[in-house]
Amino acid sequence: MISVLMPVYNAAEHLSEAIESILNQTFSDFEFIIINDGSSDLSEDIILSYIDDRIKYYKNDINKGLSFTLNKGIKLAKRKYIARMDADDISLPKRFEIQISFMENNPDVMVVGSAIQVMGNVKSFKIDFNFIGLDSLYECSVAHPVSFFRRTFIYENRLSYKSNKWPAEDMQFWVDIYFANQLKNTTIYNIQEVLLNYRLHNGQISTSRKVEQFEKSRIIRRESLIRFFTIYSIYFEFSKSDFIVFEDHVSLIRCCQQLQEKKDQAEIKRLLKEVSYRFYLSMPLSYDKFLVLLNIFWIQNFKKQLNMLLLAFCISVSKKDQYY
Repeated sequence: MISVLMPVYNAAEHLSEAIESILNQTFSDFEFIIINDGSSDLSEDIILSYIDDRIKYYKNDINKGLSFTLNKGIKLAKRKYIARMDADDISLPKRFEIQISFMENNPDVMVVGSAIQVMGNVKSFKIDFNFIGLDSLYECSVAHPVSFFRRTFIYENRLSYKSNKWPAEDMQFWVDIYFANQLKNTTIYNIQEVLLNYRLHNGQISTSRKVEQFEKSRIIRRESLIRFFTIYSIYFEFSKSDFIVFEDHVSLIRCCQQLQEKKDQAEIKRLLKEVSYRFYLSMPLSYDKFLVLLNIFWIQNFKKQLNMLLLAFCISVSKKDQYY
């Protein structure tokens, strides 16, 4: 029923935990595709130490990158569903059982994720991905290592990881999924139950390649907005700088959402400074264009987000002198 896809690159430290979390799933009808992307540590020795017919081990002669390795795994997958897994995370025992039951009972859903438990040195906390829509153009709406796809959806829409978008290829992948769902009128869903423990560490791309990832993400967002405007027949002449400004406005919404959840006064003050600064950056956008962008939110029925955006504007006006 399931092809589990796990790329591995110098992941020896946490690899055993990841492998065992898959082998110990309560739902056992799966093939476990492990692709070693030219690791130079003990990853291969760890993988080969497991004797289980469900493990299908492949190895790249040299390190070819995450996009290449994931695309290779997708081509190797033969089962009805494809489940992603990362070599440093832990899938909870009932993950596959819960996800496959949901997919079998909801044929209109093409991709399902779940809440995750984030593991860090300080504390653990839950992330629930409740909002999937235009938000997908700005960040991944589903936690990648807990994602679960219909294989036919991936193949019919020719979805793949774009190496030219590294180190933000996963963001581009989710944007492509979003548009494929829009065209096919299908659904992405997140189960509101923790099914994976997600590990944070300094070796992650989001940490070690933060600057490159940010810059590539901006390119993806700009291209995505153009696609979005085209699909919804929103004809308005935006300049390159206007798109960047729009990204800042969306970031403001996120700041406001976080403000509502925070009780720590120091953290609230930090977020207020960020809100104020981002509106300061956004001032070059003309009032007419700003209204058009607000209207897009309104058309998409994002009234809550619109109210937050307006609230952020009021905060930035009243707090700007205080912080700068």
